[in-house]
Amino acid sequence: MSDAAVRSALQTFFQGAGIAGLTKVYPDYPWFIDGATWQFSGSTSSWGVVAYIHLDTGQDQRLSVEWNGPRFRHHVVSLVLMYQFLIPDQIPAGQDESMWVAPLDALMDGCMTAIRSAPTLNDPNVVFQSAQNLTDINTERELPTQNNGVINSWNRIEFHVDEVIQGQA
Repeated sequence: MSDAAVRSALQTFFQGAGIAGLTKVYPDYPWFIDGATWQFSGSTSSWGVVAYIHLDTGQDQRLSVEWNGPRFRHHVVSLVLMYQFLIPDQIPAGQDESMWVAPLDALMDGCMTAIRSAPTLNDPNVVFQSAQNLTDINTERELPTQNNGVINSWNRIEFHVDEVIQGQA
C-alpha cells in the first residue's frame, strides 16, 4: 500500500461516517475553503466543521525474517477539525455566551466514536487496525478565537493506524 491509499481510506471513512456538522473532509490542508462549505444550520445556531487528514509520522517494521516478507507500517494520523460558530444576534432562551462549545463537544465525541467503532476504518484491504492500543486516541484543542462575529476553534484528534505491506524488500 502507500500513504496515498491510507489517506484515501481515512478520507472516505470520515466523509461517510455520518458525523453531524462535519461538512467536508480534505485529504490534507486546503489552501482555500469556500464560506458555503463551512456552515451547517442547527436549530438554534449556525456552525460547521471542515476537516483535513494529516499523516504526522510513519514507521516501517519488518514482520518476518524473509527479505521480501510482509512489513508493518505504523502511521500517526491527525484529523484536524476546523470549527466555526456564527455568534447569533440574540442568545436563544436557556442558552448563554458559551453555547458555541456544545456542538464542538458533540462533534469531537462523534469523531472519536466513529474511530472506536471501526477498527479497520471499513477498509481492511488498506487498514490492518486503527486506534486499538491503550493510548491510541489523543485530542488537542486550541484556544478559541473570536473575529467579526465568528468563533473559530481548531482541534486535533490524533490516532494510530497500522497497515501491512505484503512482499516488498
